[in-house]
Amino acid sequence: MKGVITLSYTLGKQFVLDDEDEFEEETITEKILSLSDKLSEEIIVSNIEDHIANKYSSTERMNYVTLYKNKLDELKEKDEDVNTAELKDGIYAITERVINIVKAGLNEEYAVTIGEDVEDTNNLYAYLENIEAMYEFFFIRNYQNIVDLLYTKLIADKQKFIDSYKEIYNETQDNDIFVTFSKKKFRNLNDAIISNYITDILYDIKSTYTSGYQLFKDIVNLDLYEMYNFKINNLLDDLGTGLVFLNDEIAAEQYLGILDNKEMFIEIRNEVLLKFLENVEVDTTYGQAE
Repeated sequence: MKGVITLSYTLGKQFVLDDEDEFEEETITEKILSLSDKLSEEIIVSNIEDHIANKYSSTERMNYVTLYKNKLDELKEKDEDVNTAELKDGIYAITERVINIVKAGLNEEYAVTIGEDVEDTNNLYAYLENIEAMYEFFFIRNYQNIVDLLYTKLIADKQKFIDSYKEIYNETQDNDIFVTFSKKKFRNLNDAIISNYITDILYDIKSTYTSGYQLFKDIVNLDLYEMYNFKINNLLDDLGTGLVFLNDEIAAEQYLGILDNKEMFIEIRNEVLLKFLENVEVDTTYGQAE
């Protein structure tokens, strides 16, 4: 007769031993439970699930896939037991769980996935590194990536936006307090136009993106040789086996969806405007008592 242990957190992995090996069976179970604790499995999974459920955030976040990978590296260096067949199975199962939770989140929230199934890969660690980069790009850096993209596009297409809004700006009645203020405050009329219509301009930029592929390419190209951007760029170039779009248009819509959140939009707009104003000449005497 066989004794069967099924550990729920190992996604159905089973360890089968003869009854006469009951003592060893308990020892293996204890080691796997200890392994899970050392890797902080439940804490990491819980935080990943929280990030996925609340994907838009302006606060600094920890990459819990990176934390898991670092703990795994440390464990392999310090604990010889992890090389036993039973614990290798345990590590595989825990790693597979972390990977599949992130993959499900990418699928549901951004309509993207990674081409190769984890069951088909011979290099689980390399697969985990790809998942780490995608987690960073989609759930950690979404806010900052959008700020950087909008600011870059604002500067690159500055003249186009000035031309689009100059006539409206000039026709605005002088009793509009905001226009009156900007006309007197900024030494350069063009800077006054950008500042006054920054909200409209940011929405104009947003409307130009209907492709997730093009959006993500533009973002990674802002700093192509940064580690995570470089990895995402490679995954984008490896379409079909790398980053796969379940729906290219929805991917763009969801990544830019942070701008549809009123509070998030205000924070992003203010950051972009402040960066713009750093290089603008203003009349520092305006509004001061003579």
